[in-house]
Parts: sequence; C-alpha cells; structure tokens
Amino acid sequence: LFEQEKSLYLYPIRFIYLPCSAQVITNHQALFAVSKKQFKSTVVRNKIKRRLREAHRLHKYLLATRKSSSVYFLMGYIYIGSSPKGNFQTIQKKVITAINHLKNIHEKALLQ
Repeated sequence: LFEQEKSLYLYPIRFIYLPCSAQVITNHQALFAVSKKQFKSTVVRNKIKRRLREAHRLHKYLLATRKSSSVYFLMGYIYIGSSPKGNFQTIQKKVITAINHLKNIHEKALLQ
C-alpha cells in the first residue's frame, strides 16, 4: 500500500488508497494510523483511531460493490492533524469525501 499508493490530503487526514483486482483481495480493506511521534499518549491516539474507524464504519456503505466487481481498494486513513481533540464532525466529513472519491474511481473502472 505504501509503495504504490495514490493519496489525497484532506486535512486533518491523509487518505491513501490502492486499487486492486479481485484476484488479489476479495473485499475493501482499511488501515487507521495516528503518529506516535506527534501524540505521545496512547489514550489520545486510540481515541482518534476510534473516531476514524467509526466514521469509516458509518459510511462504508457508499463503497458497496457488486459481487461481480473486479476492483477493490486497500485504504489507509492517517491522521496528520495537530489537535489531539480530533473533532468527529470534521473527521466524518473528510472520510465521506475520501469514500466519494473512491466511489467515483470505482464507477469509472466499471464503465471501462
């Protein structure tokens, strides 16, 4: 994922993704990361990761694919914000934007 990534900067999230064929993976996969260097407290890092996971869980239906789909995505949400608060509404908006971006890519792939 990190070697061949394509990315979007949606502050406070860096969203990376990699389209994969159905032979490589059989469904979408997500990764959530928060820098230990920036946030020393484990409690704060876990809180931000929980918010990222919840935002993704609530909106992953937007990426719902048919069983006959030939394209799936490896996704990574990396929190790059400096605020340890990690406002859920802001995170949620950015996750929706990222998922919609993938949805558009997926639709284009199906048309080709």
